[in-house]
Amino acid sequence: VFDSYDLDKNGRMSFPEFQKSLDSMDMQQVLSQLEIDPSQAPILFQLLDKDQEGSISAKDFVIGCARLKGPAKALDLAVLMYESDNQRAEILGKVNELQNRLGRVLKTQDPSSPTCASHATPLRKAPIREDDVATEASCLEAVLVPSGSIGLEEV
Repeated sequence: VFDSYDLDKNGRMSFPEFQKSLDSMDMQQVLSQLEIDPSQAPILFQLLDKDQEGSISAKDFVIGCARLKGPAKALDLAVLMYESDNQRAEILGKVNELQNRLGRVLKTQDPSSPTCASHATPLRKAPIREDDVATEASCLEAVLVPSGSIGLEEV
């Protein structure tokens, strides 16, 4: 089924090729056997295209569909996991950006390296990891906001 819809015969199926394949009885039968709803084609393609190149290989298709086999609940869970991973990466990127900006602000106010009052350690220079977010927030708040003043959640 896959090879017959790889119209340019490059061993990969683009999204337009994938959409066209959904009109065929062959593909509808394959998806039906796997208990995958064809109306979820756009998100299904995104999930199968792990490397985000805009195309999928036959291997991507077979392995991905087998992993998603089952009622819509399995596909819905995969969608949530995909979106969660993207949001986590976006949030960590923004936290790192904020950390860099705050570091530059602190350097202009005081040439010495500020320390976290509660942990007595220098502020981090390396990118922040997911498990460090709460600790870093409290450290930055201790350095930037004097006691009895506003908290970071109010900024």
